Amino acid sequence: MIVDKVKSWLSSIKIKHKLLALFLIVAIIPIIISATVSYKFVAVNMKQQLLANIDGDINKISYIVNEKISIYEDLIADIAYNTDLNILLNTRTTENEEALQRFVENIISTSLEKKSEFINIQIRYDGEKSSEIEQICTKDKNLKSTVWRIGEKRIIIYKNVLDIYTYKNIGNILITLDAEKFFGEYYALSYEGYGLYVSDERNQETFSIWNSKEDTVRPKLNNILNAEDNIVKFLNKKYVVMESNALDNSWKVSSLVNYDVISSRINPLIQMMIMIFLGCIVFAVVVSFVSSGYLSKRINNLLASIQNLDTDSEFNEENITDEIGKLSAGIKYIMLERENLQADMYLSEIKLKESQFKALQSQINPHFLYNTLDKINWCAILSDNMEISDMAKWLSNFYRTALNKGDIITSIKNEIVNVESYIQLQQVMHGNSFQVEYDLDEAYFEYEIVNLVLQPIVENALEHGIDKSIG
Repeated sequence: MIVDKVKSWLSSIKIKHKLLALFLIVAIIPIIISATVSYKFVAVNMKQQLLANIDGDINKISYIVNEKISIYEDLIADIAYNTDLNILLNTRTTENEEALQRFVENIISTSLEKKSEFINIQIRYDGEKSSEIEQICTKDKNLKSTVWRIGEKRIIIYKNVLDIYTYKNIGNILITLDAEKFFGEYYALSYEGYGLYVSDERNQETFSIWNSKEDTVRPKLNNILNAEDNIVKFLNKKYVVMESNALDNSWKVSSLVNYDVISSRINPLIQMMIMIFLGCIVFAVVVSFVSSGYLSKRINNLLASIQNLDTDSEFNEENITDEIGKLSAGIKYIMLERENLQADMYLSEIKLKESQFKALQSQINPHFLYNTLDKINWCAILSDNMEISDMAKWLSNFYRTALNKGDIITSIKNEIVNVESYIQLQQVMHGNSFQVEYDLDEAYFEYEIVNLVLQPIVENALEHGIDKSIG
């Protein structure tokens, strides 16, 4: 019952409104789907791209910092394994202390003086106290590796000097650097809502940058190191934590950016996309109105023309309420009239076509074709283009034997000439990609057969044997 009502309602709607609804559905639904998918795709990719750009900048700067770390690691190692220094630290005398002072001054002047972050270098005998040494834990003093520590915005690089024979501690080296200048390249990262933390192997903060005009309180390092799914929630705000980068001295660089900042970068593009999609929807609506009006007008004009033909007809169709139904009735009326005429003229029309075909076949005169091909042949010879000349001759032979002066019966020799000409043309078309061997008995050449018996067989062999294998 409901289906019948729906059908009745649909049949009563004008064709213009049907077309308009169809066009709008077909046009707007794909636009909405495309807009939704594009929004999600662009938002995700823009976020990933922004984070990748920040991470790339961090990696570039971390590379520079690693170069500094490598320089100081190599420098302090060269000093620690210097044989002259080993001799000076093994025996503590006034003369050796003065020589040690000159040794330090030489290092400063040759390797450290021009480095902006350099503050001081100390080389001390084993057991000699200093405030910097107290900052290095006892277990670190027994290590052969270089120890990096930071305190009061100063970086301390510590390394023991071992006797080259007994491997006992005979002294230590301390290089003091300005942390702000050492990590100064990281200040070039000017992203709003961005934070960077440098932590040592004990996960203690050694350096940090916080670039946010709105958020004066920054998340703690522990929040970043313990972040779940790379997300930190702090003071009702969400931060995206990027993958940590390890420095060559076992320190680690961690960074995060405010999620609102990422959204603010994406929003202009999203707004532009929304404007584009809204423009597409408006365009689709306008085109739908114009198209539906144009098509319905043509249908109405056609309907008016058909109605003029069926004024005396008894053909009627019930429940016709829209233009399509009326058009259907008119077309059916015309078809009935046409069938009546066809029933009377069918046999006579077939006979007329047969007679016309036979008359046309008997009137075919191939002389124009042969003369044209002969002219092409001579032009090719005069142009010294024997390939075109050969093709013209083969094509002339092919049509001469194919037409056979209108006779159905031909000799085997003519049939062979027809096939050979056809194969020669096909070899040119296929770039001589196949070869043909002929095994013929000329004693049968004068026998007669039906014209064009062999050529379709050869054509079928070329199409299904060579063309498909190449394709």
